[in-house]
Amino acid sequence: MKRKKEVSVSLVQAAPVLGDKAANLKTIEGYAEKEKADLIVFPELFLTGYLCKDELPRLGIRTDGTEITKLEEIASNSGSHIVVGAPTLGEKGELYNSALLIGPKGYIGRYDKYFLVNFLPFEEKIHFHEGKGLQVFDTPLGRIGMLVCYDIFFPELSTALAMQGADILICISASPTLSRRFFETVIPVRAIENTVFFLYDNLIGTEERLTFWGGAKVVSPKGFELAKGEYFKEQSVRAILDMREIPIARAGRPVLRDKRSELFEFLRGL
Repeated sequence: MKRKKEVSVSLVQAAPVLGDKAANLKTIEGYAEKEKADLIVFPELFLTGYLCKDELPRLGIRTDGTEITKLEEIASNSGSHIVVGAPTLGEKGELYNSALLIGPKGYIGRYDKYFLVNFLPFEEKIHFHEGKGLQVFDTPLGRIGMLVCYDIFFPELSTALAMQGADILICISASPTLSRRFFETVIPVRAIENTVFFLYDNLIGTEERLTFWGGAKVVSPKGFELAKGEYFKEQSVRAILDMREIPIARAGRPVLRDKRSELFEFLRGL
């Protein structure tokens, strides 16, 4: 597959309308038309809003549903790859907190949040099933791996995606203000330790007691900040990823080459 040497990205930090998929799809469409980027990212559960709670089973979507068809139309019209968070339904009706990836040629795949948050004020295990399996998606923009929010604090997850060939790791998030310092500390670390471009996109706005801080960020494989969003402000955060930086970073600091897979076997046995 022929890949682009430079990839334009736009991270949209915005507040979804809680429970209104049609309104949020319209927001996605508006940004896609305006941004004209190779890759446009929207935060965790942006399609519905984060705190839908008991409404989630009704709002959950299937990967062959009308919402995916609309996202495919948006991606086709804009020529962009789109990442967006949504509650998705499994074969037996089980719910997942997912990151969807749609390209100009259609639906590519989804990642289901691996590590659910279940400490106050979060209750994700009440509503969602844990994700299983990790996949890297091969696209003309590069090989993309996805994470959802709390997943960022488990370094083995990012490393597993990088060892599968990810060039770009995208973490979509619904992080409230009390967590800001923790996220901002580990974002550049995940980029450096895996020599990948790391993209972080977070909600803004308030849902019940949670206030989301925004602060979207793009970090290079050497840990340099390429772009950062303001706090609490709706905006798109733009950057250009020079994909030629990846082999240079990996030659200078060959952490992926030097990983020892037996450590993963050890973790599996714990």
